[in-house]
Amino acid sequence: MSTSPNTLKQRLFLGFAPDESQRRQLQALQRELQHQQTTPQGWRPVLKDNLHLTLAFLGNASPEQRRELELGIGQMHKPRFAQRLERLQLWRGPGVLCLGGHTEDDGLLQLYRDSQTLAGTLGLQQSEHGFHPHITLFRKAKAGQLPTLSPEPLTLKPEQLHLYWSESTPSGVRYRILHSWDLG
Repeated sequence: MSTSPNTLKQRLFLGFAPDESQRRQLQALQRELQHQQTTPQGWRPVLKDNLHLTLAFLGNASPEQRRELELGIGQMHKPRFAQRLERLQLWRGPGVLCLGGHTEDDGLLQLYRDSQTLAGTLGLQQSEHGFHPHITLFRKAKAGQLPTLSPEPLTLKPEQLHLYWSESTPSGVRYRILHSWDLG
């Protein structure tokens, strides 16, 4: 049984969705990594509909915090940007294999800083690690080595910022978009 988006606390985060072509590219990369047996048994590929680039993880939010968050984000400057993701990264602590890159886009960095400030104002979780743009490809990746594959670069140029709910379901976690704002 899932929780209604209007009751109790929800695990929220802000992020950007790849377009359909990019999702297919990411799934092809997942399959290639699995086919080459560079991913140890137990690594779990992220579902196609869950692929995203996280701007800010916000943690558990009450309905009131969510309303204030939506109002605050509505007032923020949300510029368009292009983010290149070009190298595989294995983060053993959280146990994820990602496609990541460096960001030099001032608009994206300011959006990150503004989202962190808003989260702090509302008593929501703030990042302790800074902004490292990435799309998670596999979870449960605590054992094993970083694959040597050089992936085809992906340039994310989203048109919207999304507020996601990390919803636990009997079939696993699903990332559901609760609200979206146009960039530009």
